[in-house]
Amino acid sequence: MYAPNSCHFVSLVGYDMSLSNYTCTVLIICNHKIEGMHICILLNKKCKFFMSKQYFFVQQMQNKEDALQTETELLSTFDYAWNTRSNCEQENGKICGHTVTASFETTLRWAEKLANCPSFSNCDCFTVTKTLEQGGSKLLHRWQQVAPQIDENLFIRVIIQPGNGTVPGKRTVTTSYNALFLGGANRLLQVMKHGFPELGLTRKDCVETSWIKSVLYIAGYPDGTTPEVLLQGKSTTKAYFKAKSNFVREVITEKSLNALWKIFLQDDGPLMIWNSYGGKMSRIAESASPFPHRKGVLYKIQHVTGWLDGEKSMAKHTNWMRKFYFYMAPYVSKYPRETYVNYTDLDIGMNQKNNTSLLEASSWGYRYFKGNFNRLVKVKTKVDPSNFFRHEQSIPLLPTGKKE
Repeated sequence: MYAPNSCHFVSLVGYDMSLSNYTCTVLIICNHKIEGMHICILLNKKCKFFMSKQYFFVQQMQNKEDALQTETELLSTFDYAWNTRSNCEQENGKICGHTVTASFETTLRWAEKLANCPSFSNCDCFTVTKTLEQGGSKLLHRWQQVAPQIDENLFIRVIIQPGNGTVPGKRTVTTSYNALFLGGANRLLQVMKHGFPELGLTRKDCVETSWIKSVLYIAGYPDGTTPEVLLQGKSTTKAYFKAKSNFVREVITEKSLNALWKIFLQDDGPLMIWNSYGGKMSRIAESASPFPHRKGVLYKIQHVTGWLDGEKSMAKHTNWMRKFYFYMAPYVSKYPRETYVNYTDLDIGMNQKNNTSLLEASSWGYRYFKGNFNRLVKVKTKVDPSNFFRHEQSIPLLPTGKKE
């Protein structure tokens, strides 16, 4: 996520193995829509390149030299467009590096410019917690229907964990609705009143903050933490944990939720985070990038179990996690059972040491990438035929002698 008070220019020159041609790709990230449109108009006037409403540009060429020249012309155009604006400070662009990732394209050059402009808005965050005794299951059932369709400036996730019940010694389940809204409290209250009145959000629940401090809020840092802590790269927890993931495409009924809680509370330290999808995620085609979990996904679940005593309790917690994952099967995506690649899950398969097998890798490859997995295998075979870059779940090569 980029700060709403900045405009970010990113250019990529690469070779697209799946299309067999060079590309120059430019992304303009500017949350201030008027400023972004102004830049697009200037770009169109100066160089007649195609710019979409999302400020995303891709130009295909037949050779690397043309691609690099196009990049130079575009970055020059950025300078022209941005310098026409007033009250802005510009930082010099610089080459940031190059990489080969789970992508259809081999990146040959990556350049970016970051220009700061005055802040035009603040963010509002809130966390509202409900227990089962307060109608938690009914509210969560409603959230599944609302969250993917609500105002695109509002993101609401649900953090689910055990809590103390009304009966002494008996645990319950708490559902915490943790949200970020790009806008002020007045507008947020209007959006919630129209789209999700069941939560009962009030003004005193709203926390007005800057964008960078909202990152601290969502990450769970204590009040008063300075943004510099983000430069340390340290986790907010020191617990051991095991995580798995699911994508949900159909609303889970209230009855099924109540049955789910019985399994959930069997563990000492369970946690689920339900992240809503919809919006922009649904408008991008599955084949546009390796990440395929797009249209039709309501939300993603991160399942976590945590413990503090190292290997002593590891088997107990991981066994429970696998049991809970098995129990969730009827309620989540199928054929394949989609999984989020950034929550690495070695339970679904892994490569042999120093070797990758297309057949074995398919067990996790289709879960992570769906139909894009085959394209990634072709790219991997061309870019890294010796399989130098590998890990437990890296993309495999095509079998020796097999044509694409």
